[in-house]
Formats: sequence, structure tokens, C-alpha cells
Amino acid sequence: MKRSLNFLTGLALTSTLLTLSSCDKLEEPQPVAPTGAARSGDFGLSNGGFDASLMKTKIEAYLDGRNLAGYAYSIYVDGHRVTSAEGGGGFARKAVDAPKYDHASIVRQELASCSKYITTLATLRMIERADLPYTELIWKYLPSYMNVSEGVRKITFGQLLSHHSGLVGGIGDLSLSLSDMEKSVETDNSAMYDQYQYNNMNFALCRVLIPYMYWKKVIKVNDLFFTALEIDKSTLDDQLAKTFLDLVREDVFKPAGLPAWQFLGATDPSIAYPPLYYSNNNPNSGGVAISGLDNIKHLGAGGFNLNAWELAQIVSAARYNKIVYSTSMNIMRNGYKDHPIGFMGIKYGKYGQYFYHFGDATWNTNNKSGGLASVLVDFKCTGANVQVVVVTNQNDGGVSEIEWLKNAFDTSWN
Repeated sequence: MKRSLNFLTGLALTSTLLTLSSCDKLEEPQPVAPTGAARSGDFGLSNGGFDASLMKTKIEAYLDGRNLAGYAYSIYVDGHRVTSAEGGGGFARKAVDAPKYDHASIVRQELASCSKYITTLATLRMIERADLPYTELIWKYLPSYMNVSEGVRKITFGQLLSHHSGLVGGIGDLSLSLSDMEKSVETDNSAMYDQYQYNNMNFALCRVLIPYMYWKKVIKVNDLFFTALEIDKSTLDDQLAKTFLDLVREDVFKPAGLPAWQFLGATDPSIAYPPLYYSNNNPNSGGVAISGLDNIKHLGAGGFNLNAWELAQIVSAARYNKIVYSTSMNIMRNGYKDHPIGFMGIKYGKYGQYFYHFGDATWNTNNKSGGLASVLVDFKCTGANVQVVVVTNQNDGGVSEIEWLKNAFDTSWN
């Protein structure tokens, strides 16, 4: 019987992967009209409005003052990448970790919790494709062997993505396993249910929910598929990770217009000398490799690997409704109980609302420490549509916060 089920599993998974290659397409996007108050490209950066070149100088002045091992940043204005107003500083790898090379906006690195913005877009897009409300209950898209607690059966996608689920376990952990998720959904969540509590478990769980929504509601596989798939949890874990990454690529990276979108998102094992992560900019202080986040089974709450301009292009494309519909973008901004969805918070500045998310992580390996910081901001204002991303390969609390970028933006106008 087990052999028969394994054979059926193979057939079912093959069918699923073939279907993935012919996913349904987004309707024509309805982009936000350009403001005309700013210009993007390599010239004419200011025209009585926002000045991207001025913000570039402010970003570099601040980051250089933090004495970081390395950093990179990218600025988008009115839907366009401003190549003359992006850059980097320091090193992706120091000479002590030869080969030495500079950090730059084209260097891919881990994003830590800024990954949650990508996961939010992928989840909302799948909700759209499945023709579900964001008030849909999440338990319907969990494996059948999980004995979901009564309280967890009340959690909606809106509560999950806004950190109001009350799920137990996962706080401070970006490397959550399928068994961790099983334990969490089987545990009573009443203590913090419907109250705000930032928890990585909420977004780790999307690695399960997105594939199950896809299988159940989009391609509508039969019960035999799930019977075969769930008989072996290791097989299920592998397929969930692969399907989740495939769907993120198809539903987020592709409509965002990222080149080579089919291969992006996860750490590329073929790169012989990827960036390392540091605790300081001392040239004699070596870096560490990432630990855990390079496993695609840990994608969701963290783990996505992109460069600064790729992430900025995703944020810009989402702003122009190229990834999810405008109604979903409004849901993200309006949020749940005054907490935005997909963003960590809102900062009110001189020119409007600034929606942001940041991430940070630190690893200790072989008596060495290293980390990263990241921040993305969607500046929603009437004068210019601006998105900014900053990433570093050193954990610095002065980078992964919003106030300094708010001040840089508010003082970059003519």
C-alpha cells in the first residue's frame, strides 16, 4: 500500500508542478498615475519636488557614519529605478575573507524580516486567485493530520498577517520547521488571540497555507493527492517548500518585472563566495556565513535572498498594483486593528504616510558573530511616489528603524 501511495504521490506532484508552469495571469494592472513632481533616471532628478540625488547623499552620509562593514541601497521614483541615486559602501566580503569585493545594489544578501513583505504579497495574491476574502479562516488550509486547536480555528488571514493570531511559539525564531508549526496550531492560543504580538510563526505558516490554498482552490486537486502527500511528513515538507518558492516567483517576482525571476529568492548554492555577515568594520575581523535561513524550508518569516534594487522594484511594483489588486493594497495599508498588513508600521511625515518594514538577524559561528539589517519604505504622499530599500551585512539597530529615513526623505525636497 505504501508503495502504491508513493507512486500516486509522484504522479500527483508531477501534475502539480506542470500546472505551476501555466499559472493564471493577473488582469491588466491599473497603475497609480505618476505625480509629475519628480523625475527618475540618470538626469533631471528634481523639478520643484522630491530630489532623489539629494536623498542619496543623505543616505550615504548616515550609513557611512554608522561605520558598517557594508551596505547597499536603491531608490525608486514614480515607478522607475533611479540608477544614479543608488549605490553602496564597504564590503560584501573583506580582504580577511578573500576574495574581497564591494557591497553594492546588485549584491544579493539575506533580508531577514523584510521577507515578510514578500510573503504578504504572495499570500494576498493567492487569496485573490482562490477568490477568497482575507477574512477566510486559515485552518482550512492546514494539513489534515494537524489536530488544530479550537482557538486556532478562529484565526483569519487578516489576523495572521497583522500579528493578531495569538499563535504560541516562534517569537524571535526565523528557522521554524513544519513540526514547529504543527505544535503551534495544536496549542491553545487564547492568551493573546486577537491582540497584537509580533511573531515569526504567523509568516512561517504561510509556507504551508499558500500551497494548500493553491492546491485546494486554484487547481482543485482531489483528496487522493492529499492522502498521498501527507503520508510522509518529510515528503510533504519538501514539496511545501518548493511549491511555496515557485508560487512566490510566479506571483510576486514575475509581475514585479524582475529579470531571471524563475531563479530568484533563495540562496544560490552555486555562488562560491557569497557575502559574509559581520559584527563591525574592522578589516581584521572576519565574517560568518548565514545559519539556517539559506534553507528554503525556512522561507516565509525570513530567508529571501535579493539585492537592494530587486526588493525596491517589488515594493514599487506593488505600489502600482502590478502584483496584487488595488483592493489588496488598500487592505495592506488599512490593516487590522490599526496595524498594517505586510508592513511593520506607519510613520507620519511632512509629506504623507510612510509605510515600512525592517529586519535584523545575528549569527554566532565558530566564536565569531555577524548579522544584517534591512529596511524598506513605501513613501505614500501626493508629491512623489517613492520607495527606498537599504540592506547591510552588519546588524545595526540604527539602520533597521524608520526615523532616519523619514528625516532623509522629508529634507530631500526642493
